[in-house]
Amino acid sequence: MVLLHLALKPQDNSQPQYIKLSSHIPTQELKLVSVVVHMSDTNTATDRFLQLDIPWLNTFLNNDLDQGNHYLTVPILNYNDREADSHATTIWEPSECSLQPTDIPTVFPCRIMRADGTTLATTTEVSQVDVYFNYTLASLM
Repeated sequence: MVLLHLALKPQDNSQPQYIKLSSHIPTQELKLVSVVVHMSDTNTATDRFLQLDIPWLNTFLNNDLDQGNHYLTVPILNYNDREADSHATTIWEPSECSLQPTDIPTVFPCRIMRADGTTLATTTEVSQVDVYFNYTLASLM
């Protein structure tokens, strides 16, 4: 059962997308279940991964410290198959990505970044990124 599904869409106006939840999610230990990247039909990007800027999630990540950020790095697994199917979908299921308890606000900004961590992904590269979270078993006991 998925507790939280974030449907992130790139914003061509350089502004973050604001996610509005129907209610506050209280402090729980969460697990990142999967990330699904839907590439655009007109995709010409050559990046091998995307970076997701989700503020409440970023405080628990140790990804690209050399770049000065804590974004969630998502591999684009179908990189070599792009010529045959430029709008292919990547499904990434991390083996273990549990997150410490945190309050998730009802409204928060999100951004889809290119591999460099500074350039926003555009609608010509990515049509949507779906991020799925669940409770960890330990937090339910």
